[in-house]
Amino acid sequence: MAKLYLDIMGGDHAPKALLQGAWNALPHLKHRLVLVGDEATIRKSRLGKRLASHVEIIHAPENIEMSDKVK
Repeated sequence: MAKLYLDIMGGDHAPKALLQGAWNALPHLKHRLVLVGDEATIRKSRLGKRLASHVEIIHAPENIEMSDKVK
Protein backbone atom coordinates (compact mmCIF):
# COMPACT_ATOMS: atom_id res chain seq x y z
CA MET A 1 0.00 0.00 0.00
CA ALA A 2 1.30 3.46 -0.90
CA LYS A 3 1.96 6.02 1.82
CA LEU A 4 0.93 9.66 1.93
CA TYR A 5 3.33 11.84 3.95
CA LEU A 6 2.05 15.01 5.62
CA ASP A 7 4.31 17.67 7.16
CA ILE A 8 2.37 18.46 10.32
CA MET A 9 4.62 21.33 11.41
CA GLY A 10 4.35 23.44 8.24
CA GLY A 11 1.91 26.29 7.75
CA ASP A 12 0.55 29.29 9.63
CA HIS A 13 -1.84 27.30 11.82
CA ALA A 14 0.28 24.21 12.37
CA PRO A 15 -0.01 21.71 13.82
CA LYS A 16 -3.68 22.08 14.83
CA ALA A 17 -5.08 22.81 11.35
CA LEU A 18 -3.04 20.04 9.73
CA LEU A 19 -4.02 17.49 12.37
CA GLN A 20 -7.68 18.42 11.85
CA GLY A 21 -7.28 17.99 8.11
CA ALA A 22 -5.61 14.62 8.59
CA TRP A 23 -8.42 13.49 10.88
CA ASN A 24 -11.09 14.65 8.40
CA ALA A 25 -9.33 12.94 5.48
CA LEU A 26 -8.78 9.55 7.15
CA PRO A 27 -12.10 7.95 6.13
CA HIS A 28 -11.54 8.97 2.50
CA LEU A 29 -7.93 7.90 2.02
CA LYS A 30 -6.97 4.84 0.04
CA HIS A 31 -3.34 5.09 1.20
CA ARG A 32 -1.59 4.86 4.56
CA LEU A 33 -1.15 8.29 6.18
CA VAL A 34 2.22 9.20 7.70
CA LEU A 35 2.54 12.31 9.85
CA VAL A 36 5.98 13.94 9.85
CA GLY A 37 6.99 16.43 12.54
CA ASP A 38 7.84 16.77 16.20
CA GLU A 39 6.41 13.56 17.66
CA ALA A 40 5.90 14.95 21.17
CA THR A 41 3.93 17.91 19.81
CA ILE A 42 1.78 15.63 17.67
CA ARG A 43 1.07 13.11 20.44
CA LYS A 44 0.26 15.66 23.16
CA SER A 45 -2.52 17.31 21.14
CA ARG A 46 -6.08 15.99 21.40
CA LEU A 47 -6.25 15.18 17.68
CA GLY A 48 -2.75 13.73 17.68
CA LYS A 49 -3.78 11.29 20.39
CA ARG A 50 -6.80 10.24 18.32
CA LEU A 51 -4.76 9.93 15.13
CA ALA A 52 -1.86 7.98 16.69
CA SER A 53 -3.66 4.64 16.47
CA HIS A 54 -4.59 5.19 12.81
CA VAL A 55 -1.40 6.60 11.31
CA GLU A 56 2.35 6.27 11.38
CA ILE A 57 4.32 9.14 12.95
CA ILE A 58 7.87 9.97 11.90
CA HIS A 59 9.75 12.17 14.34
CA ALA A 60 11.39 15.13 12.57
CA PRO A 61 12.67 17.52 15.25
CA GLU A 62 14.08 20.21 12.95
CA ASN A 63 12.00 23.07 11.57
CA ILE A 64 12.83 25.32 8.65
CA GLU A 65 11.69 28.87 9.36
CA MET A 66 10.73 31.44 6.71
CA SER A 67 13.73 33.53 7.75
CA ASP A 68 16.23 30.65 7.27
CA LYS A 69 18.71 31.24 4.45
CA VAL A 70 19.12 28.64 1.70
CA LYS A 71 22.73 27.56 1.27
